[in-house]
Amino acid sequence: MASPEQFEDPDLLPDLFGEARWRRLVRRLSLTRRQAEVARLICRGCENRQMAARLGVSVDTIRLHAKKLLKQLRARNRVGVLVRLLLAEKTPRPKISGRAIRGARTPRGI
Repeated sequence: MASPEQFEDPDLLPDLFGEARWRRLVRRLSLTRRQAEVARLICRGCENRQMAARLGVSVDTIRLHAKKLLKQLRARNRVGVLVRLLLAEKTPRPKISGRAIRGARTPRGI
């Protein structure tokens, strides 16, 4: 059984996405470098203070990045971020011909 101390270091938690898969997903979702870093740490279950220490920024800055990430992914919470990332990876990318896709919708409530 894992000890509680083991889960305080994000490097010890499993990474749900391989490096190549992660880069493709970040490009597909048009995430900034910092949003991608915050998203990856959210997926690993890190708290704001852990992310702030790891990235060398304040907790308020992490909150701001997380808030923008939630808005961009249309997620209600951190679990929603993980779900959106997993869904985005599995969903085929629509072909865009220069105008809006009629009837295209994003699932809500995640």
